[in-house]
Amino acid sequence: MNFFEEIEFKNWNELKTFFGDKNSSWCFRGQSNYNWKLTTSMDRVEIPFQDLKNYKKEFESYMIRDFKRHTEFHYDNPYLTSTDFQIISLLQHHGAPTRLLDFTQSPYIASFFAIDNCYKECAIYAINYMELLSSTRLLFKNQLDDNSDEINGYKFSGNMSANNVFDKLVLGERQFQFVELVQPFSYFERLVKQQGVFLCQGDLKIDFESNLYSNYLIALENGFSPMYKIKIPSKWRMEILKDLNRMNINNGTLFPGLDGHFKSLKNTFDFSVSDRKEHLTKDYFK
Repeated sequence: MNFFEEIEFKNWNELKTFFGDKNSSWCFRGQSNYNWKLTTSMDRVEIPFQDLKNYKKEFESYMIRDFKRHTEFHYDNPYLTSTDFQIISLLQHHGAPTRLLDFTQSPYIASFFAIDNCYKECAIYAINYMELLSSTRLLFKNQLDDNSDEINGYKFSGNMSANNVFDKLVLGERQFQFVELVQPFSYFERLVKQQGVFLCQGDLKIDFESNLYSNYLIALENGFSPMYKIKIPSKWRMEILKDLNRMNINNGTLFPGLDGHFKSLKNTFDFSVSDRKEHLTKDYFK
């Protein structure tokens, strides 16, 4: 299933022009391997038996309960853990398997995540999240509306991130096939630094892209913008990383704390080696 419009550019500057033409309604995700699909960490948990197809949803509920039991003394801000949606956001932040997929509102931050560990070809996904929102609303209005409490709650609020809507429509007993942008009420530091947003899959029995396909069909019917998959060759890596570093986009700024700072030293070393190599290969007497 490939419903993305795959595009390539001649150089980094041409790609930056493409980014500049996109308004603030777009979100982006960088992946260091072009062949990887869009998959959530919950997608990557393999369930070998068909009769356990609801196990992921059951385990999600278990993780929320477990989080509430074990993190009481770790967060001073009560708003960070005030709802199940906030807790799922923190589970994602700490590396637990969730139905959320990290995106960013910055194409340049997405470029960093794509190219930093790219050694062949990497990808940036670009999705117009306002049109994604419209496709979800149309999906529930035209195809899934059964006048139930959970769907009526979403129709009236129009906000999947609202606590009562998320709890009933996403975490409730029924599962619906869709993808929607969601944002927690209280942000944590890394999410702010990375200009992060989440795309949330509705049905855990199928993977993220199969959920997204439901939105794609609605988008196709209504003439919405394509969902792009951009190919970037690894030979641009050093040029892009140097340019992003001038924009103050690096591991040190995206991952607050010592881990991010020390990880950024590797790129600093790579820049130094690259600059010395360039200096040594120039013939200043021509």
